[in-house]
Amino acid sequence: QIGGSLAVAVFGAMMTARLASGMGGSISMASEMAPQALARLDAATRAMIADSVVAAIAPIYWAVSGLALLGLLFAWRLAEIPLAHRTPPPTEG
Repeated sequence: QIGGSLAVAVFGAMMTARLASGMGGSISMASEMAPQALARLDAATRAMIADSVVAAIAPIYWAVSGLALLGLLFAWRLAEIPLAHRTPPPTEG
């Protein structure tokens, strides 16, 4: 659980930093942009926000995919260690 929390925090920070740099300060970064606030913006600004969000999220998916592949390779290379002194459960009958 701690690893998942840390990963969400790191990837969230990466996305926020990329989103802020992608917008270039043209829009003040509020803590939350409600749908009603987005609806009041003109179409060009909404398109710019959508493009910035896509550009901020895409590298994170690549990073997570690479980490998942790395984890799969490590799991594949693990040696099987038999459990010592393990007795099978008794069968009924």
